[in-house]
Amino acid sequence: MKKVFVCKSGWPFLILLGLFAVSCNKDPKVDVKNVTITKENVVPQTVSVEINGSYEFPSVLKTIDVCLGKNENLDDAKSYPAEINGYDFQVNIDDLKGNTTYYYCYEFSNGMNKTRSDMRSFKTNPYEDAAVETDSVTSVKAKTAVCYGTILNTGGYDVIKCGVCWSTYNQPSMNHHKDTMPNANGRFVVEMTDLTPGRDYYAWAYFFSTKDAYHPVYGQPIKFTTKNGEPTVQIKTNESEIGISSAVCRYVIWTDFSLPINEHGICWSRTNSNPTPDNCDGKQTGVGGFNNQGFTAEMTGLTEGKKYYVRAYATNEVDTYPSNNVWEFTTHTGKPVFNGFNVIRIKDTKAVILGSVTNGGDPSISIDNWMFYWSKTYTNPDSSHNDGTIQPSDWGQTNMSGLDPEQDYYVRPYVEYNGDRHEYGETMHFKTTKKGGLTGAFTINDNGGKVCFSQGNLQYLGSLDRWKLADNQWEYLGDNGQGSANQTADRDLFGWGTSGNPHGAVEYYPWATALNYTKYYAYGEYFYNLFDKSGEADWGRNRIYVNEYNTIHDDDGWRTLTNAEWAKLLNVCKWAGRFSPGSIVVDGTTYRGHILLPDDWTGIEDITFIPNATDWTTNTYDKNQWYEMEAKGAAFLPAAGYREGVSVGHFNSVGYYWSSSAQGEDSAWRMKFDKTGYEKDPAYRFRGLSVRLVHTL
Repeated sequence: MKKVFVCKSGWPFLILLGLFAVSCNKDPKVDVKNVTITKENVVPQTVSVEINGSYEFPSVLKTIDVCLGKNENLDDAKSYPAEINGYDFQVNIDDLKGNTTYYYCYEFSNGMNKTRSDMRSFKTNPYEDAAVETDSVTSVKAKTAVCYGTILNTGGYDVIKCGVCWSTYNQPSMNHHKDTMPNANGRFVVEMTDLTPGRDYYAWAYFFSTKDAYHPVYGQPIKFTTKNGEPTVQIKTNESEIGISSAVCRYVIWTDFSLPINEHGICWSRTNSNPTPDNCDGKQTGVGGFNNQGFTAEMTGLTEGKKYYVRAYATNEVDTYPSNNVWEFTTHTGKPVFNGFNVIRIKDTKAVILGSVTNGGDPSISIDNWMFYWSKTYTNPDSSHNDGTIQPSDWGQTNMSGLDPEQDYYVRPYVEYNGDRHEYGETMHFKTTKKGGLTGAFTINDNGGKVCFSQGNLQYLGSLDRWKLADNQWEYLGDNGQGSANQTADRDLFGWGTSGNPHGAVEYYPWATALNYTKYYAYGEYFYNLFDKSGEADWGRNRIYVNEYNTIHDDDGWRTLTNAEWAKLLNVCKWAGRFSPGSIVVDGTTYRGHILLPDDWTGIEDITFIPNATDWTTNTYDKNQWYEMEAKGAAFLPAAGYREGVSVGHFNSVGYYWSSSAQGEDSAWRMKFDKTGYEKDPAYRFRGLSVRLVHTL
C-alpha cells in the first residue's frame, strides 16, 4: 500500500511504508537515497520535542530538515532545520500542543539532490497543570477582531469562566477583556471591540477555575495589527465632464470596510486650490458604489469661463480623507478659448507671439479660421481698423518681422467658428527696441538718467574680423581658443580699451594679451577714461553686428557704463528688490549669472523672482520663462569668467565686467560678481574681462 504526503515546502513525494523515498536524480554520485539513520532519540515534552541522532552516508550532508504535522499525510506540515555536526544531527521544536500525536519524516540534501525518509510519529505529553491556548486571531478590522482559544487542561478543577483579554503592551491585563464559556471540546471564541485603528495589539486566551477564582490561567500571546480604516479617494479627471454652468466629476473610493464610510462626495471652490467640505463654495454627494465601481457627482450653478478646484472626500468616524488629487478645470463659455497669448523675444525689427486658439475641450465649438490683426496706431485693431494681418503658426509661436525700431505695436487675435460666429481676443501691446538693445530701462544717476542694455555681451569674431553682439543674453564663448594671441580667434574677454580703434594705446586691438598695463592707456595717458576725447577707446565706437545682416554704427550712441553708473544701477536694483544671482537652463545647459530687473518691473504671473539670493539655484528659469522676463525688460549678465594673458578660467562661476573709468596708473574700474553678490574694484588693464554695452534713453 502506498501513501502520498506533502510538506509545506511544496515537494510532493511517494513513500513506500517502511522504505526510504526514491530520489528523482538517478546519478549514483549525487543520489542521497541511501542515507541511513543509525541512531535516533525522540524526547517529547508537553509542548516541545527534541530529536537527535546519527546517520550513515559516504559524505557529510548539507541539510537535514524535519517535516512535521498533525495529519498523517503531512499536508499541514512545517519544516524545521536540524543542526548537523559531522554525522550527528539535532533539532528542537517548541511550538507544539500537549497530548497530541505528530507525524514526521526526514528530508536529506547533499546540496545537489533531496530525498525523504519513511513516516514516523510521536505523541507529546499531556498537560500536568491547567493550560489554555490562544489559537488564532481572525477577522481583523479597524476597531474589532475575533480571537479563538482552547482550554487544554483544567487541572482537575471546574471552569468558572473563560475569555480573551487584549492590550497594546505584551503583558496580559484584564483591563480589556470579554468573558464567555467553552464548548464541550474546551474551545471558545470572543470578539474584541473598541480597538484603535492602525495599532499593534496582543491577545491572550484565559480561564478561571474553582482552584483560584481570582487569578486566571493565560495562554500564549498573539500579536495582531488593526486596520487603519483609511479609505483612498481619487478623482478620475479623464472621465469627468465640463459644461458652461455645470460639470460632472467621477471619483472612486477604495476601502476595506473596516470602518464604515459615513459621508462622501465632492467639494469645490474658485479661490481655494485645496477645498475641503468645511472650506468650499459648494459640495455634492456622489451616486455609485465603492472600490472599482466609482461614484458620479454633478456640480451646478457654476460661472462660465471660470477656473474651479475640485476635491473628492470620504468621511468615517475617525476623520475626513481628501482625494489624493485636485481636479482643476475652467468652465466652457460656448466660445473659443484664447490660450497663453504673450509677446516675447522683442527686438528692433521682429518679435515672437505666443498663443493659440482652441475649443477648450467644448465639442460644440468648431474652429474655422483664426489670425492676428496688428497696428501701430489703433490700440484695439479689428477687421476695419488695422495695418495688416498675420497668419499664425501651427506650433503656437508666430514670428513678426519687418518691424520698425522703437515703435509701439498692437496685436489682437481673431477667430471665426461654427460657420457664422467670430470673437476677438485681448490686445497685446509691445514696443520694439533700439537696434541691438533690450526693452528694459535702468536708472544710472541721481538725475534720473536711464539706459537700456545691449541684447548680449560683446564679441569679436576674429575669423570674420567683425564685432558682434551675442544673440542671447546668456551666451558667452568660454575656452574656445581665446586664450591665445591669435587674432583670428573668436573672443569675448578683452583688455581695457581694446576697441580696435587706434586711439593712442599700444595695445588697442581686441586680441591683445600683453601683460603690461602701460600699453593699455586710453589715448596714450593713464588718466583718460574710455569715452574721453574722441571716445574711440570705447568698444561702442564700432560697427557691430546685431545679427547676420544688421549692424549698429560707431555713432549710434552705444557705450560702456562708467564706474559711478554701474554703482548707481546696481544699488537701485538691489535695494528695490530687483537684483539676484540666478540661472537660465537652455537645452540642458545651465548658464549662471546676475539678473537685473528694470525700473518698471511689475512681475509675471506664475514666474517667481526672489531678490538678493545668495546662490545660483533659487532663481532658475527655463528658456521660455526667461523669454517672458526679457520681454518685460529683464537683463542677464552671464558669469563669463576672465582671461589673464593667455590663461582663461572661472567660467560659469564668476563674472567680471569693465567700466569705462580709469583708476590710477595701472588699473581701471570693473564690476565683479559671484553667487553671493557683487562688488566694484580696480583691475589691471591687461586683464581680459566681459563688456556689456548700454544706450542712453
